[in-house]
Amino acid sequence: MNRILLILSLLCLTSCSSKIQLATPQFSGVRLESLEQISLIEKIKKRNNKIRNYKSLIKIKAKQKDNTSIFRQALIYKYPTKLRIETYPSNSFYLLNYLDINEKNYEFYDSERDKKYNGNYSKDLIRKFFNIDFELDELADILVGRIPLSWLDKSSVIHKSNNIIQLSIDSTYYLEISLNDHSILKIQKIINNEVVIEINYITTRLFEETLIPKDIEIVIPNESTIMNLSLKSYSNK
Repeated sequence: MNRILLILSLLCLTSCSSKIQLATPQFSGVRLESLEQISLIEKIKKRNNKIRNYKSLIKIKAKQKDNTSIFRQALIYKYPTKLRIETYPSNSFYLLNYLDINEKNYEFYDSERDKKYNGNYSKDLIRKFFNIDFELDELADILVGRIPLSWLDKSSVIHKSNNIIQLSIDSTYYLEISLNDHSILKIQKIINNEVVIEINYITTRLFEETLIPKDIEIVIPNESTIMNLSLKSYSNK
């Protein structure tokens, strides 16, 4: 079962290398009052509801020290708990593997062994396959540029500085959001005052009258890994 990992995690499991150093967030500007925070959260929730189901083709370049891997993934997400990810080489449509998740079960197909693996869905499944510490709904929201709803229901501290909103959620997640359209600019997950993952939204595109990510950078400091995701297409069909 240890070999049943998607390519996205392969570079994270190679030889040890020096750790990438990321700065912890520093707040600036003015802290929002309670009523202002409530109003902002409601606007963000309204934006989140605009896109529920989607399909996307993603080109991924993962780099760790001197090792680089390039591949493609086709992603299908149906709100709230159905996700299918198919992995292909960068230059062909030969299926390497797929991961199919619903609310209660998952199925993984390994083409090298021509074998399917099935099991019960658990919260650590995304961590097992991607080496990224997010749950299913969180990962699906992050890829489409949404703040996961479960985060918004937690205690938060919000600052406003120029055209950027800074959110600290439950002392675990730090986000920077555009004041103009409420699109996410950056996400950091912090454990023991250390950034364990950073997600930067580099460019955006318009989809169903909403700005969504086009290019995303994911940095995993402990694995000295940087992944660049280029989302080539979106569809809600």
